[in-house]
This record gives sequence, structure tokens and C-alpha cells, in this order.
Amino acid sequence: MFDFGGGTLDLAVAEVGGAAAPRILATRGVLVGGDDLDSRIMQSLFRHFGADSRTLDDRPFPAQVLECLLTWQTMPELTRPYYRGLLADLKRTSTQPRAVGALETLVSRNLGYRLFTEIERVKKVLSTQTAARLDFEYGDIRIHRLITRGQFEAMIAAGRVLLGGNHARGYRGDFSPNYIVAVRPLGPRDV
Repeated sequence: MFDFGGGTLDLAVAEVGGAAAPRILATRGVLVGGDDLDSRIMQSLFRHFGADSRTLDDRPFPAQVLECLLTWQTMPELTRPYYRGLLADLKRTSTQPRAVGALETLVSRNLGYRLFTEIERVKKVLSTQTAARLDFEYGDIRIHRLITRGQFEAMIAAGRVLLGGNHARGYRGDFSPNYIVAVRPLGPRDV
């Protein structure tokens, strides 16, 4: 049994059949879920918010800003005075002031949730289709991108986890061929 939620992948191996109630043989969970897949898509959009830019004195775009973009819940961090000043400075000194302006709009207008809603929609479409179009516009933010299932699978490939059967909590023997031996978070092609 699998439960692939927003933040975890939980599984259980159970013996079922006959008149007896199901018997749980093993359980295991890993901290990977749909939110992680959403973050991978968001990483592919970083360039729209200035990630590829440098400052005029050749400093790279600050990694801590990009880290705040990985989830909609952490984006409001960028509205704090320190980050507002940093973004204003980046917009003035960046090689891509328009993209940094789009980032300012994203955080000042609190659009993270709306963007991640579109990202989640695309992720769901990719579970059954070979491509999905991500469209998000607001003010100076203009993102129109076709994402193929292959591109999505490449985005999430590095995050795949393999759980060997003997690592499952509570199980001390070998799995018989009638049980799941190993699982990993499923990509769209696996669904």
C-alpha cells in the first residue's frame, strides 16, 4: 500500500486474503512527496526571477533568495526588510533587472501560492499526458513554458529514493516474491 502525500511517501506491506484480518508485516516512510516535485518544477523557473543574473561587480545571484523560492510557504520571508533591501539593490545592479523586478512582484504581491497552484496543475497533467503548458502572468511576470514528461522526469530523477525491503521498519525476514521488494517515489510514467 502506498500513500504518496504532499510531504511523505508512506508504505506498508500487508498479508491479506482468506478469512483473517490483514496482517501488517512492515511499514516505512520517507520524507519525499508531491511538494518536493513541485519544488523541482519551481527550480526550473528560477531564471524567470533573476537566478542566472550577476551583479555589475560580478557577484552571483544570492543562493538564500533562491532557497526561499522553493515553496510558497517560504516566499514571504523575502518581504522582510533585509530581503526587500537586497532585492532593490539586485534590481539596480543586476545584469537582468527585469527578472529581478518579476521576483519583487512575486513576493510583494504574495503570488507564491498562485504560482505553486499552477505548478501543481502542471504536475497533475503530466501524470497522464506527455506534456503540459505552464502559464503564469501577473504584472511584469510572464511565464509560458511547455514542460514535457521527459523534462519533468529529469527534474525529479535526482530525488528518487529506493527502499530495500529489509529496511522496512518492523520487518526482520526476507520478503517472499508475493510482496513488494522495493519501491521508489513514482514518476508520471509509473502511474
